[in-house]
Amino acid sequence: QAFEHAELWVKELNSKGSSELVRAADETGLVPVLAHGEFKWYRLTDQECLSREGDVMGHCVASYGMMLKKATQLYTVLEMDRIIHTLH
Repeated sequence: QAFEHAELWVKELNSKGSSELVRAADETGLVPVLAHGEFKWYRLTDQECLSREGDVMGHCVASYGMMLKKATQLYTVLEMDRIIHTLH
């Protein structure tokens, strides 16, 4: 059953249009860190960023809000303005 759910989740992610995988233009809380060619790194600094990242990427980073108050740093990596990785 876990494999079935995982397969459905992957199909759902793959069916999303590219506009669903990009950062919102007016999104606050993103701190530019590095740009190299087609890749851009941003630090995620508020709950709004974490929530959007979790929604777009389909993972639990939205629950890490309390970690932002500590020394933890969270990053998102974009390739050609599409989110491709979340780093902790």
